[in-house]
Amino acid sequence: MAGCPIVPQVDIEFSDIKKCTWSWWRLPKPIDESLNSDFIGMSVLDPTYQIHSAESTPKIHRSRIYWPTQEDLGKRLLIQCIPCNASGRYGNPAYIYSSIVLEEPKLSAINRRQCITPSYIETH
Repeated sequence: MAGCPIVPQVDIEFSDIKKCTWSWWRLPKPIDESLNSDFIGMSVLDPTYQIHSAESTPKIHRSRIYWPTQEDLGKRLLIQCIPCNASGRYGNPAYIYSSIVLEEPKLSAINRRQCITPSYIETH
């Protein structure tokens, strides 16, 4: 969602998450809709394909946490993690696609609900 941070959760062995290198790309057109990003998970994809598809799009971010912007709406993000161990040795990159970036939720709906919640809690 635009305006809400994305923090990739990774499961890596023999690496220090603080030393990993992160890169983010905004993909210019949607990837195959039959690929469900929830199903893909953090998986190593064909590096040749990923590098080729990312070359035509500049990196938009270079750290682990990314806050999607209005420019990201309706698009998917490609995230790359290059693991690094405590001695500074890098491993093979891993890639993941995000789901399509949506608009952030409207706070007016949340505010209406919060007005009701205190009275409900007090009566029960």
